[in-house]
Amino acid sequence: MNITKNLLLGAALSALAAGSALAQDTALKIGFVNLPLLTVESPQGREAQENISEMFAGRQRDLNAKQTRLEELEETYERDRETMGTEQLRTAERDIIAQRREIQQMGQALQEDFQLENQNLERDLSAIFLSHVRQVAEENDYDLVLSGGVVHFSDAVNITPQVLGALQETYSSEQQD
Repeated sequence: MNITKNLLLGAALSALAAGSALAQDTALKIGFVNLPLLTVESPQGREAQENISEMFAGRQRDLNAKQTRLEELEETYERDRETMGTEQLRTAERDIIAQRREIQQMGQALQEDFQLENQNLERDLSAIFLSHVRQVAEENDYDLVLSGGVVHFSDAVNITPQVLGALQETYSSEQQD
């Protein structure tokens, strides 16, 4: 996505630099698209987010259950430690430490896997979104379409609703097939 942003920014700067000569002859048609908004509002983005949530829900439940068991073990240890023998104390302390370590490792693995899957999702959605941005830009004769890194844009140049509409049409037709 960063490469695309840099390419678009470079194209915009080149167009602006050459624009003074072009502006006298023809006006450039420039558009802006809000890609993060497409991720949130498009059916493709929502479906992908739901799929990721479902994919990791079981592991998250397992992790939460282990954390609950650890909390119960710690409460029991704190409550009963005055009456425990030395060997029982050591065993309970080792169990607590081992469970903390296991939970930490599970949490870290879950987070890493989630981040990796999220990156794959962003890459896949980016390709889908950019093809629809190109489609809308070509259909409406835009010379330049920007995304991200834009300080200000007016509704007149915002093509996000048009791209969102194209994404919704594609999604609907794919669901019917």
